[in-house]
Amino acid sequence: MEVPSKVCPICNNEAHYRLTKESVIYHQCEHCKVLFCDELDNSNLVGGGAHEERNTLQNHLRVARVEEMATGMKKEDVFILDWGCGFGRLIQDLKRAGFVNTYGYDSYNPEFSRLPEKDRFHIIISVETFEHFSGSYIEIDVIHRCLKKGGICCVET
Repeated sequence: MEVPSKVCPICNNEAHYRLTKESVIYHQCEHCKVLFCDELDNSNLVGGGAHEERNTLQNHLRVARVEEMATGMKKEDVFILDWGCGFGRLIQDLKRAGFVNTYGYDSYNPEFSRLPEKDRFHIIISVETFEHFSGSYIEIDVIHRCLKKGGICCVET
């Protein structure tokens, strides 16, 4: 099966077929090396696949990473955003660990669908969400807008 090339959404250069995973076709740009696919169907994806296991087995590692990123700051002074928070399980775990100013955003969950404030967050965490961004990746601009100067964005995918 021959798959036609596409135009890279980042740098507009040619991107050739690279692989197929679970019936999703991926292309890779020959210039900037970004790997991408067409927009995914995001309906009914709040929390994503295996969200219970991912949160139960791995959130203690994410909390430890946040503690390291917040070194030198009082936990109650650190503002954290979980971008693509699903049902908010990481938010709960971070609050239990003393990070009381932890918030979430998830466009697919009405409870967390309000866009976050500009220049508010020291740390933004995004777990398994970048692959669901729009083809223009405007979400990255919004994440950047939400970070305080010198803030950290931790992407896990």
